[in-house]
Amino acid sequence: MRLSEIAKRWDVIVLLFVLVSMGGILAIAVGQTRIAARKMESQNNLKQLGLAMHNFHDAFKHLPQGATLSKSGDPLHGWCIQLNPFLEQSSLYASVNYELPWDHELNRYRFMFHLPCMTRPGVESVFTDEGYGLSHYSANPNVLHRGSQVQFSEMTNGLSKSWFFGEVQGVYKPFANPFIWTELDWPLNGKEKGYGAWSDGVNFCMADGSVQFLSDKIEKEVLLQLANAPPIAPHDKIEAPVVNYHGINQWTRRRQFYRDESKERTKGDHGSEVVYDQHGNADFVSISNTSSEVARQGLGAEEAIRRFPKCERSISVVKSSMTTWRCALRACSSSKPFGSEASNCRRKGLDTSDPSPS
Repeated sequence: MRLSEIAKRWDVIVLLFVLVSMGGILAIAVGQTRIAARKMESQNNLKQLGLAMHNFHDAFKHLPQGATLSKSGDPLHGWCIQLNPFLEQSSLYASVNYELPWDHELNRYRFMFHLPCMTRPGVESVFTDEGYGLSHYSANPNVLHRGSQVQFSEMTNGLSKSWFFGEVQGVYKPFANPFIWTELDWPLNGKEKGYGAWSDGVNFCMADGSVQFLSDKIEKEVLLQLANAPPIAPHDKIEAPVVNYHGINQWTRRRQFYRDESKERTKGDHGSEVVYDQHGNADFVSISNTSSEVARQGLGAEEAIRRFPKCERSISVVKSSMTTWRCALRACSSSKPFGSEASNCRRKGLDTSDPSPS
């Protein structure tokens, strides 16, 4: 082999090595940029929560209760729901029945969506397998606990040396849960169910509304000083039941009706099927008569078919098309579908006979 050919092959090898190295460096840079962007978005979420806390205190002269309680002392709703009017969620706040627990059948379907300011970017678990939107942040139990109404004047170390919220890792709770608080302990990123988020530390919302990034190399004494900043809540006020929610990335509610949904403003005087996507967007499909009765009774598809056997074909129709679903329910609930709906029903082979319950 000639010397010139060896030199050419060597040049190609060197060029390939350079390209591979540059590709690796570029991939690392892109990954770091993505992580930095996610950290910043999470910091903005915490700033929103901090601002909401200050606006709440300005309005009521105290911070929200960590968990509201019934007359018998049972937990009803958490701090996140109380902050809703200050998080641009006034319509959600107005729709909740505060005399009933958050997971009561008249309340629970209202929390089956993804609340952006409670979700840390990059986390795969967004919903529970029941459909509740999860929170990736948790509160300071000394400030937010059962029946709490803490005032800023009680934070004698100063607002800049106390904290409201931090990023958590591992097992998450629904944002409507009354017990979204976690005791701060050392080390950060060291416990599956404790405070942790990024490979090098955790973002915290301080009581003055600022957001600080605490390194997971922080000294134990410094972190515990922050954890024990006054006021200190009694232990029985911060006790919380242990419930492990299974987190999933996407969740859809189909062919499931809940009681009292027919009173929703967007649905007129009929019941509806509601489908939520990962971003909390909902599609409403109006239904009537028989299906409205299904909605009022809070029936699932199987129970609806049992009670209204003549509707089985319509209720069981494939749900990939909203038009198909609407047409099927019209065919199920009306003896005389009209206009384009009637022709659609006939074209799809749906039964348009009177489906009166047996």
